[in-house]
Amino acid sequence: MVENPEIRKERQKYLELVQKLSTALKRIIIGQNEVIDKVVKCLFAVGQRGFYLDKEGKTQRFLGCGHALFEGPTGTGKTVLCNTLSILVRGEMQRVSCEPDHMPSDLIGYEMPLADGVERLFKGAVFCDILLVDEINRLPPKTQSALLEAMAEGQVTINRKTHRMGKVFFVMGTQNPSKFKGTVSLNPALSDRFMIKILMKETTIDQKVEIAEWTHKFDPETLKSITDVEEISQAREFFYDHALVKKPVLKYCAKLLRAFGHPEEFSLFEKERALAAKMKLKLFEQSPPLNDRVLLQLHGAAIIEAASHDRPHAEPADARAMAADIFRAKLMLTGPALNCLLTENGWQTESEIINHLIEEALGKVLPD
Repeated sequence: MVENPEIRKERQKYLELVQKLSTALKRIIIGQNEVIDKVVKCLFAVGQRGFYLDKEGKTQRFLGCGHALFEGPTGTGKTVLCNTLSILVRGEMQRVSCEPDHMPSDLIGYEMPLADGVERLFKGAVFCDILLVDEINRLPPKTQSALLEAMAEGQVTINRKTHRMGKVFFVMGTQNPSKFKGTVSLNPALSDRFMIKILMKETTIDQKVEIAEWTHKFDPETLKSITDVEEISQAREFFYDHALVKKPVLKYCAKLLRAFGHPEEFSLFEKERALAAKMKLKLFEQSPPLNDRVLLQLHGAAIIEAASHDRPHAEPADARAMAADIFRAKLMLTGPALNCLLTENGWQTESEIINHLIEEALGKVLPD
């Protein structure tokens, strides 16, 4: 099928925007090229879908971006990445440094009656374009839940009133590895809202030297915006609306989801499941994240992966390329099973075990 020349021209325009944004970030953030590519794809991908009534009572479509969760050592550039991205897209950025005593109102805001009796809305941190939630697993469960509606639907409800955010609401959350002091388990429903989870790696010696030299010589005048949030939103909708995703791709996505939810059907994780059964433990948490939302996120990720290669049609390989990052955000081991596997295999963190399981699944579960 021959693509319409006008649509192809539009695709190339937006693809050039994606590439320019990635290139600009890589000039600032040294040694994290792969991370930057994933973050930019997440920004342009459709990770959330829904609909709402506008002020005129008309039903409107909601296509929200994917959100990215990071885990790794401190000082690897996560905050700089978020701040730089906000400047490049002329977006408003907010940062929340999470503590156990944070209240939901700190994130979404609250209404308060003034002296004249009028209720005034005091907006929380979520009313922005790019939100950095630092050490998200230090938040208490109730405050974690305050982010659910904002991330999935692009709106919050305060005192029974709904308030919508802008078309670009991109959350970057950082998470401490399991077993860190002062952390709690990430709410599975909140993990469900993150499209991908990225494991940050420590930079090499040469990269550290380059970072020090670049920081010393950095001229703020060289960092200028290259687009705006409105164009980001337009590009995301264009990639989504003009992509062709055939049934074999969707079937492969559904097959992957089924495999992680029912590993016994695919002879997956036999050693780990046997160990858990021997100890009379469940291997995985009862995981709301292993649901159809994951299928839709795989679908959105396949579209943007294909678009990054200047293709209007997605292939199973496009879904597979993003699958590890997507499932890393969803899979959670039960506490006893985690302790057992850490002791048995000498792993250091839950993420190392999850990576091992994902690698096994992607190696065995193939497209038809």
